[in-house]
Amino acid sequence: PEATKENPKPKPEAAATKLTGVNYEVAMLLLLQAQAAVLSANARLQALAKKFDEAQGSPQVSSNDNKNAYSLLLAAAGIFKYLEKFVEEMPLSLRSKLPGNLDESVLRGRALQCLTHAEELELEASFGKESVQTSTRRTLCCSIMQNWQKAWEEMSQVGSIKEPEKHKMETYFKAKKLQAEALALRYHAHIIDSGTEKGCHGKACGAYAEALEKFAQSNILLKEAGAVRSGIAYELEKTLQDDHDKCLRAAQEIYYENVSKDIPSLPVGRSMVKADIYVLPQVNTKVWTSSMYEIAAKEPKPESISDGEQSNGTADNQM
Repeated sequence: PEATKENPKPKPEAAATKLTGVNYEVAMLLLLQAQAAVLSANARLQALAKKFDEAQGSPQVSSNDNKNAYSLLLAAAGIFKYLEKFVEEMPLSLRSKLPGNLDESVLRGRALQCLTHAEELELEASFGKESVQTSTRRTLCCSIMQNWQKAWEEMSQVGSIKEPEKHKMETYFKAKKLQAEALALRYHAHIIDSGTEKGCHGKACGAYAEALEKFAQSNILLKEAGAVRSGIAYELEKTLQDDHDKCLRAAQEIYYENVSKDIPSLPVGRSMVKADIYVLPQVNTKVWTSSMYEIAAKEPKPESISDGEQSNGTADNQM
């Protein structure tokens, strides 16, 4: 709206969400339930990051303390996935009026985000366990890397996410993808270095060097996004440079091989992490009736209560 004498500093127009009905009310309640689980998981992840700081990345911290956050993330992912289908089945006339945080792309992106954080916790819990094969960890890292990319592709489609929130979100997702790729390359290099074919040690050095580059890039972006460090970052910081240096010395002094950039491609990721199946409780028809909306519509609203603004649908930076 333009400025006038009566209104010299007009407020920006807000897209009001004036919706009633069981479908909308249930969708909003499901969204609140999912967000509550995300907030609880995020609080535990923050506490976990603090314990990693205090323990200097001890793997025991992750394996003992990530279970609650893991369960909450799977529960939240299940609700987001259910909510996506719930919204898809709404009439088009209603879907077009929903706030941005009920956009189907946002819901898919949030579900993927929860599942990928859960994958990270599963990976961190495997650190220090000799029973977990290097190839298994590499495959899980590749899955994490792929899912961060997919999550951003979903979230980037949403027009209601504006700058600077959108840039911050993109920076965070890219940083997490690079971090997972760095660890995948570290495991990849270890597997290549254990080979017997000619030139494999030089290729392993190349993979380690690329992992160092990806890790450095992820650290810069994570700092820009204001994100806390995870167990993956500590694992890379603790082992990557030393692994690279040992491989380089062996390649040059024992096998007489030069560093090669001809690195075999990473495998396709695969994960066993699945969202919990959410079952909507049966609707109590004695409470949820059309008459309650007719009564509510007749009651005057207090002047201090606005019609409400449309949510921009932005996801939390951490979750």
